[in-house]
Amino acid sequence: MDAGAATKVSIILKSRDDWRAWYDNIQSLAKARDVWEYINPDTKKEELPELPKKPEIPDIEALPESQWKMRMQLWTVKSNEYEKIKRGLAVVNEAIRGSISTLLIHHIYGKESVYDILKALKVQFAPSKHQQSRMILAKYEKARKTSIKDSNLEIWLATFEAAYLECLAADRPEVKDQHAVRHFLEAVSRHSPSWAERRFDDLQRDEEIELPEILAQFRGYTADIAVMKHQNPYQVPYHDQSVSAEQFTDFLIAHTL
Repeated sequence: MDAGAATKVSIILKSRDDWRAWYDNIQSLAKARDVWEYINPDTKKEELPELPKKPEIPDIEALPESQWKMRMQLWTVKSNEYEKIKRGLAVVNEAIRGSISTLLIHHIYGKESVYDILKALKVQFAPSKHQQSRMILAKYEKARKTSIKDSNLEIWLATFEAAYLECLAADRPEVKDQHAVRHFLEAVSRHSPSWAERRFDDLQRDEEIELPEILAQFRGYTADIAVMKHQNPYQVPYHDQSVSAEQFTDFLIAHTL
């Protein structure tokens, strides 16, 4: 893998809101390059493993062939390890500097190592566990209350799902015990009322369903609606057995908005 092949980070660090995703990308890159242990900002500087030193070419004059070959092999191994770590740190350094907002560059001025850079950024932008939990919940609440339009439906679904998974990972009670499913149905009821009402009825009958499952159902349902929208309403007869009553109702509602 060449040094420039993995330096692009999709998330730009602009504020605390970006920290978690940005940091995860940098960490993944550093681990892939086998240099994370040298730059982990959660490790005290004095406890970091010592970086490999550039090995000196051994003096092999006057040595028997078997000995100088062995020494050269050992030098080659150490040299390769040194170059690998050196390249890995350079790649991560480039990735960090290329994924920070220009408004934040001053935070890394004068920093001598990738570890120092990450440590400085962590101090400024990493939220505490309590702050992170509140930020995650706020993102989830914003997603569930955002107006759904046909033009941004898939974006909304992805945003809601991502916010839900973050809440789940943070062990937020707001998304447990079918709460997330109810929140989802409340949100999509403004888009597909008949479909949402049917699923609410299922919940009332104590039919438990996980959010990923109902998301998949809704994606399939809206895909059918999208196909129907390209047809004239009168070309989708209600008695057509391939079209359910709730699909036809929601189709007519969407078609007349």
